[in-house]
Amino acid sequence: MAVGSSVTFQWQDYLVFSVILAVSSIIGLYFGIKSRRQKSESSGDMITG
Repeated sequence: MAVGSSVTFQWQDYLVFSVILAVSSIIGLYFGIKSRRQKSESSGDMITG
C-alpha cells in the first residue's frame, strides 16, 4: 500500500455485508415469531437463551 492512499469498501464488500445483515435479521424474525406462537416458555428456556 502506498503512503497517502486510503482503502475503501468496494460494492462487493457492501453486498456481502448487506446479505449477512439481511440473513441474520430474517433468522431473528423467524425465531421471534415462532417463539410467540408457542406461548409456553419455562424459566429454563429464558436462562439458556
